[in-house]
Amino acid sequence: MSRSITAVVLLLALFASAHASTVLRLDWAGLLQRSELVVEGRVVSVTAELDAQGRVRSRLALRVDGSLRGGRAGELLEFSWPGGSFGDLGELVVGLPIPAPGQELLLFLRKEAGGLRLPVGLAQGVLRRHRDPITRELVYTRSLSELSFVDEQGAPLVASDMAERIERESLLRDLERAAAEQAERGAQQDGSAR
Repeated sequence: MSRSITAVVLLLALFASAHASTVLRLDWAGLLQRSELVVEGRVVSVTAELDAQGRVRSRLALRVDGSLRGGRAGELLEFSWPGGSFGDLGELVVGLPIPAPGQELLLFLRKEAGGLRLPVGLAQGVLRRHRDPITRELVYTRSLSELSFVDEQGAPLVASDMAERIERESLLRDLERAAAEQAERGAQQDGSAR
């Protein structure tokens, strides 16, 4: 009996992972720590292009409203990330959404080889901003349904909160607190290195 249950669990895990990208599960501090650029803004345009190797890339233009790290309010950031549709060609990175013009986003980004910017933790680093229809408060949502997670040791984690709704003000306070803690740790390390 226990062998059958183990076999069923393994088959379900294999089926689930075939339709998901596996990434390290990150909390807000972990996302912030691994990001070079953390910006909030509106997607102005998304255009597909082919890179030198013939891979489809989406070129995004984002008008920055605010920044926790990197960009400046009012700045137009332009960058590419993997995936999109170009003519008859399409490329999909499971767990990495392609934004649409007009969407308002909070992005946690890092620089990759070839000039790409990739959201940290794939969909973990892409949050849509909108007004809650009932409370009228600004909130973020993100969908993690195409991701499976592991911990720091690589052990699989049980999926939870596949679609999240996060209050904007609460998240910004948490991120500011995490940034201050990271800056303090950095200052302490710099002081001890002298």
